[in-house]
Amino acid sequence: MSITRRRILQAGAAGTSICFAPYVRAQAKTTIRYATLKAGISVIFDEYLKAKRFDAKHGLNIELATAYTSVPSYYSDFIAGSFDLAIGAWDSFRGMSDKGVPVKLVSTFTTADIINIVAGKNGPQSAKELPGRPLAAVVATGSYNMCRAVLKRAYNVELGKDMPVQNVPNPVQAVAMVVSGNVDAALSWEPNIISAFEKVPDLRAIFNLGHEYESRQKRPLPYFGLALRKEAIARDPDLPKRVEATCHDLVAAINANPSEIYGIAAPILHLKVADMMAAHQAGRLKFLSLSMLKEDGREAIRAAQAYIDEKNPKINPDFFPS
Repeated sequence: MSITRRRILQAGAAGTSICFAPYVRAQAKTTIRYATLKAGISVIFDEYLKAKRFDAKHGLNIELATAYTSVPSYYSDFIAGSFDLAIGAWDSFRGMSDKGVPVKLVSTFTTADIINIVAGKNGPQSAKELPGRPLAAVVATGSYNMCRAVLKRAYNVELGKDMPVQNVPNPVQAVAMVVSGNVDAALSWEPNIISAFEKVPDLRAIFNLGHEYESRQKRPLPYFGLALRKEAIARDPDLPKRVEATCHDLVAAINANPSEIYGIAAPILHLKVADMMAAHQAGRLKFLSLSMLKEDGREAIRAAQAYIDEKNPKINPDFFPS
């Protein structure tokens, strides 16, 4: 075969195509800015995502921007547009949407069974005994709003009215207030409660939000979910589908093999794998992926909203991705 200038150029073009094919595929991924909280359920999501990269399978690069210690600061920065993707209570995201913040709920991640009110041996022993007993909580959260509504409907007990509430910046400090004796009860969520039970065996859960709701409504109460800012969706209209698929795969993997993720997350959370498995088996750690691209997922949110807020029962359709 004679070597001609044309053959040399053809070979060079083919070589360039092979060399840059991986680069082109990498560039095709959509990068989204994501922020998280340093403690709590988001650590489970973050560490499993980091270990397994469920996002890459769906053409995403979920890039962690920063980790917060304050829940109010986390939500405030999401509202300000500091990052594209957030994990938090769907009710908090709904409130943002109603006020004109350009956010959409994409998927749920857990049920509200992770939300509990805990008390020591000298504190209230049931939800009915909460009136008059000081309670610590992160007031600017969906957990507070949902617990307030369900407690009111189930026991005629109203947070902030029937007892003094000490506002704290995060769920870890809420439980610490009980341990130190500054309050009689705390509203917190897993896996912070696991840590508290390990340190103070006398602590017990006296109210489980998800259990109370499901016993009355005969359906799970979604809680933590993933929300996207509309600007990010405008850059990639397939983003809600990709994020939802990532969450679906991650939750399916957790439920299929919970010991794997707890083995990954436990050292980060300074917990024992056995204690996390015990909370899972006790029903305090429940993971549920509901897609807001599907009617059954949207209906679960609409039903929950109608139950927890009788004065404002409707969900704005724009809250869900199209």
